[in-house]
Amino acid sequence: MTLKRISTIFVALCLALSALALPALAAGSITAQPSAENDYTVGVEGDVSAIMWHTYSEEDTVAVNADNALPAEEGVSCADGVWTPTVKGENIAFYFKIALDGDDVLTVAFSDNDSVKEAVVCDRHKGMRLTSEDGVYTIGVDGEYEIMVKVKDGAVAPTVTATVKRIDVGEPLEGQTEAKLNTKGLKSGTYVATVIYEDGSYEYTTPFVYNAPTNTGDSTLIVPVMIVALSSLVFSAAFTRRKRAID
Repeated sequence: MTLKRISTIFVALCLALSALALPALAAGSITAQPSAENDYTVGVEGDVSAIMWHTYSEEDTVAVNADNALPAEEGVSCADGVWTPTVKGENIAFYFKIALDGDDVLTVAFSDNDSVKEAVVCDRHKGMRLTSEDGVYTIGVDGEYEIMVKVKDGAVAPTVTATVKRIDVGEPLEGQTEAKLNTKGLKSGTYVATVIYEDGSYEYTTPFVYNAPTNTGDSTLIVPVMIVALSSLVFSAAFTRRKRAID
């Protein structure tokens, strides 16, 4: 069996699987985002390997174009970030292929949604496939991904524009490995949690702002200081009465 034939079979399999009501390949999902309302706790369903908390730096969104992606097949072209596909086999349109990190979010927009019968993002080498109802794909596992589209009969394959959102986070906070963030001694700032699943995939929570309580001083010192102050007043008053009595 030729490599081209194997590739065609995988493409067909990706598109066929996306049409079935099968569970996602990821081992779990985030069900609750950390916030002040839930004491900065992340809710998770599935097989979790680890949870880490980080300081959050920034998000960087870049357009997918000829500078950072390659044509998925011969005949694909890109001009000013707009990808014009090549159509092969049974109305399957190919666009670009791009290396993505597991924490990347790929957003794809079609020039004509009505011409799209099915769309799936695949990593052919790892056998990964991702589906989406709104064109937003959370990658989960590092790899080289491409989007494949099953075009409706009689329709013209649409052009595509896409962006990749990348999250920049700091090193894991020491000792912070539970679903609930330990805020004792934590400085004010923006934070994010990473949930790592048993299958090696991972995802970030939505970044959130934590405001540390305002330091109003050490209340343990207030009582002793008041006692000393009152004692001084009492001693001063007693000394004054004694001095008057002597006089």
